[in-house]
Amino acid sequence: MRKSCGALLMFAVVAGCDTTMDAADIKLDVTDIGFYAAAFNESGESVVVGTVNSEAAQMYELATGEQKHYWQHANMGDSGVVAADFSLDGKAVMTADINTLVKWDAASGKALGYWTFPVKVRAVALSPNGEQALIGFEDMSALYFDLKQSKPLFLMEHDDIITTVDLSDDGRYAVTGSDDETAKVWDLSNKGVLLHTFAFSNKVKSVALSSRGTYVMAASAHMPAKVWKVASGELVTEQGTNRSTVLSAKFSADESLLLLGYSSNRLLLNNTQTGAKLGGWYMDRKSRGTPSGAPVLAVGFAGKKAVVAAVANGYIVRFQF
Repeated sequence: MRKSCGALLMFAVVAGCDTTMDAADIKLDVTDIGFYAAAFNESGESVVVGTVNSEAAQMYELATGEQKHYWQHANMGDSGVVAADFSLDGKAVMTADINTLVKWDAASGKALGYWTFPVKVRAVALSPNGEQALIGFEDMSALYFDLKQSKPLFLMEHDDIITTVDLSDDGRYAVTGSDDETAKVWDLSNKGVLLHTFAFSNKVKSVALSSRGTYVMAASAHMPAKVWKVASGELVTEQGTNRSTVLSAKFSADESLLLLGYSSNRLLLNNTQTGAKLGGWYMDRKSRGTPSGAPVLAVGFAGKKAVVAAVANGYIVRFQF
């Protein structure tokens, strides 16, 4: 087992070591084709993935490793399913190809509705009750959309493609990240007014809001992740290094922890307020299939003492900490 320092595995979290996927208590290898998109439900018990160049999304249960649903999209486009998300209660799942959103019942697998847009979809977040969606488009706009009434609610604009979006668990705040090198926070409870614009020196690759909307995280390519207070816009901490890119992030339910998934095959668990590292894991590469690397596309928490990750090369893993 490879470790980044000499401490024994049983002391890895305390000593700050990074361990390999040998430490995972769940390790699923579900495809050699690779994932383009992935999302976990709030409990970390289920994951939905979109495989590369496929018109389908699949939902897996981590405990059994079984595929629960196989969801077909009619519009494969040039990437297949490009984005996905669960509602907070885990009852609804949203999957998106380049032009179409489909909402599914997570229990039965039944399609609950679909919506087609004239511009390309790049990112999606489902509201806590599953009745609204925040959609990031290639035309430099993000739309907060009422799925129940098929009606636009608020339009949010950037100066380039919007690649990443998120909503707070209380449904009050939205955050958008763009190739225009900014992340923006919006107040959905106040007509979608713009609260903050955070500037970077590179394209923004990931954003995340904490459950109660206390904190917002954004990260640009090859730079540390930054965490701010939503209410004031005050910078709280910078986390990680400038040698890799944060592709996915999730705050714990109590907002005290921040889990970061990197393009460089790495998963880090940090203290939200101080940035102190509490745990770290390296994802396995593959000698077969595509991609051979192991960027971490989606992360989540499974209870109070475990984290989960979906890796671009087809692995789904869970670690205790």
